[in-house]
Amino acid sequence: MIGKTIEHYRIDFMLGQGGMAAVYRATDLRLQRQVAIKLMHPHLAVQQSFQRRFLQEARAAAKLDHPNIIRVLSFNNLNNDLFLVMELITGGNLRHYIKRLYEDGRSLEFPEAIELVYQVTDGLAYAHSQGMIHRDIKPDNVLLKPDAAGARLNYRPILTDFGLAKLTASSESAVTEQQPIGTYPYMSPEQCLAEDVDQRSDIYSIGIVLYELTVGRLPYNPKSIAEAVRYHTREPLPLPSALRAGFPSDLESVIVKALQKEPNKRYQTAADFAADLQSMLRPIVQTPAPVAVLAAPEPDPTDGVIITDLTTAVMAQPLPERIPPELPVPGTDADIRMMDRLVFFSPAQPSRIVAFTDRDFVRIGRGSDQDIVLSGEKVSREHVSVERKPNGRYTLTAMHTTNGTYFGSNKLEPEIPVLLKPGDTVRIGDYWMQLELRSVIEADDEEPPVPRDLTALKYIG
Repeated sequence: MIGKTIEHYRIDFMLGQGGMAAVYRATDLRLQRQVAIKLMHPHLAVQQSFQRRFLQEARAAAKLDHPNIIRVLSFNNLNNDLFLVMELITGGNLRHYIKRLYEDGRSLEFPEAIELVYQVTDGLAYAHSQGMIHRDIKPDNVLLKPDAAGARLNYRPILTDFGLAKLTASSESAVTEQQPIGTYPYMSPEQCLAEDVDQRSDIYSIGIVLYELTVGRLPYNPKSIAEAVRYHTREPLPLPSALRAGFPSDLESVIVKALQKEPNKRYQTAADFAADLQSMLRPIVQTPAPVAVLAAPEPDPTDGVIITDLTTAVMAQPLPERIPPELPVPGTDADIRMMDRLVFFSPAQPSRIVAFTDRDFVRIGRGSDQDIVLSGEKVSREHVSVERKPNGRYTLTAMHTTNGTYFGSNKLEPEIPVLLKPGDTVRIGDYWMQLELRSVIEADDEEPPVPRDLTALKYIG
């Protein structure tokens, strides 16, 4: 898929994938700008009923025009390539922002959390006025767009994935008649019971987010639909003031109202919720713009019945410097498409590709004796190795390095092999690397296989 052009969008590299779609960073060749493209998986894209629902939801999402909602730039069904094109957000997502704060021993101050949730809720109020219900609000679906001109924050929260939870549930309807939609810790009571939902369900979910941001933990952390039903429909809410000293009473009242188990006792509109949040806002000392996340994360273990895919949530990823051009070897593009391959990312030009042939073990580092040489101050002489096992699986092993090797957002322990799968993102000093498997490449290119009889690593410059 890397390097393929769909319509006038060139696929540059994968940002993440889930059960319904894969998301790529791409280049709009007409306007020469970076975008995000969500490409539905082929087994869904060929279904006419799914195509109709997708285009209906995409058309509705494209009509939304609010500063706190992701902009849908285009969508199409082209030769069973069913895709949605969105603006590229360059600040990471809320999940990773708060995780970094907690790792640094910090948390969101009350005013910052209130302002952030106020802006998201204001966007929700607008979407609700247009007849759109989100159904899967969680920190992963709130992107952070750097905004130096912001009055209170140096970033702007952007809500993404409108309509996708409903679309995913529809695609599963052949398996389950009444499938709950959402993610366990953030599901409303009516969602847990697979009942019809309205805007008040979104109010409950954003209330959970506000609780998490201000208290520093979730009120409930269910791991199954049975636990979600119990916690969200029956268990009393742990009061924020009992968990965090000095918790403002007016903020607690707002949270308690948003998290009422009976929809009729909650805020009835997101606009009312937003108005109460706005009334509590105080001047906020500007915080640094969120640092970009390192890589596409593994799905959160608390994700619920339906995962709505990694989307633009990880589009903040900083790009490495270009791959040095000193590695050319013989071979054609057709040769390389027929092999498993490693893709190295470059911001200024198409991705560089190194293909496996009969080599089952590859060393990567700055040293001239390495199989793949990467220059750069942050690359160690022997940085990582990639090994292909007899069963066709790949493992990645980090060496003892100064700057470390990052697998997703986690720093690897040296000399301990980990399974390397397609879409996993590996940070090697100033570079990023991903694995593409031959079976996936063949499915994308629709070309017949050829014997893998080449004897050298191939490099496309």
